[in-house]
Amino acid sequence: MALAHVTNLLADLRWVRQALDDLGQELRHRMQAQGAQAGGLTALRVLVSLLFGEGPPQQHPRFSAIPPPDGHGLELRGSRERYYAAANSLLDAVLTSREGLPISLALLLAGVGARAGLRISLLNVPMHVVCAMDLPSEAGPSGGAAAGAPARVYIDAFDGGKVMDSRELAGFLRSLGLPAAYMGEAQAMSAQQVWLRMCRNLLRVHREHAEHGLLQPTALLMAAAAGENTGGHAANACLAQQQYDEAAQLLEKLVGSPYQLQHGDGAALHEAALRTVLAEIREAGQEAVRAQLEVHRRSDPEAAAVHF
Repeated sequence: MALAHVTNLLADLRWVRQALDDLGQELRHRMQAQGAQAGGLTALRVLVSLLFGEGPPQQHPRFSAIPPPDGHGLELRGSRERYYAAANSLLDAVLTSREGLPISLALLLAGVGARAGLRISLLNVPMHVVCAMDLPSEAGPSGGAAAGAPARVYIDAFDGGKVMDSRELAGFLRSLGLPAAYMGEAQAMSAQQVWLRMCRNLLRVHREHAEHGLLQPTALLMAAAAGENTGGHAANACLAQQQYDEAAQLLEKLVGSPYQLQHGDGAALHEAALRTVLAEIREAGQEAVRAQLEVHRRSDPEAAAVHF
């Protein structure tokens, strides 16, 4: 949601968190109605139906409601015609348009599932993001595992929440040009890794579309959450134009943004980290001024005798 504030700094996005909570409550209701055990394959299929199932007809009074009316889904889908649109990375836009990138759809799948006890992880796969869920006491989606044997299933949120076993995942990886053995190397992403990957996606889009006003704050947000090499990210955030004052002013606005006020200590973006980046930007600006003065002194003998 912090990334959405880059596009609209004053937007009130509390409805997004409420929508996720409401979807979680609806998922628990549907699981209970079907007798689905939390963490089991049946519960996963209920979740997939809720998020990716067919929506109600347009004439339905709750056509665009979140959660959707009973028996219907949100009809989320992978954005294929507008794949590189920035909106596909923003959760508020994804919930509104009902389409997104693999990572944003996977994040919604995991977020809603977690609210009903389903532990879903996002796997770091090149060119794509696949979700994984361990099933301690049920067979895999194709019935390949014996009853009661541990099993892991994989979910492609970009393809309508398609549930795959290891054999089907291997075939999917081959279709991406990756060796099937990569399946054993794919690691679950941490929250920080998910954040950085989403930021990189947006940076690529903003750079390709020359959206400098959005490129700068997105890079600053990425730097604040990275926890490493923030000085380098801060320099990139200045668009290599040495606009240190402008970057500092923008960052000061983000420190007191509605995102901080709405989510407080639980925000993914922490004020302390932002202030650290702000200090680094100011120091970089001062260093640039000192470097310019040194160049001026060397080129002007009279200026060389002047001390500040």
